[in-house]
Amino acid sequence: MDKVLIIEDNLLNAQLIINLVKALGRDVLHVTDGQQALRVLESIIPCLIVVDLRLPGVDGWALTRHIKSDARLFHIPIVAISVEIEPDDRHLAFQAGCDAYFAKPFNIQELRKYLQEWLV
Repeated sequence: MDKVLIIEDNLLNAQLIINLVKALGRDVLHVTDGQQALRVLESIIPCLIVVDLRLPGVDGWALTRHIKSDARLFHIPIVAISVEIEPDDRHLAFQAGCDAYFAKPFNIQELRKYLQEWLV
């Protein structure tokens, strides 16, 4: 599937990422929390997931661990984006199963380059 799932509760950040993904020719599904993402993932397998780690309810770390433990989903690359509040946030993201990590405020050019490598 050519859809990218974006899980981001900050609408400004979500719109930036949506615009990047659409510019790369992919369709986007956007949800604002981990519970919504779990419901979407029951029926759709995206080609890439962009997840904010600090989400209401099911956070991005727990969501990533769930995805990586699911035989239908574990192969999907996951890009984490998050405000670094704790010094080990980046390490915990990779430990949970994320394939890349971008700290907020993220560099739009770096994120575009990374997404382009995965999506084109």
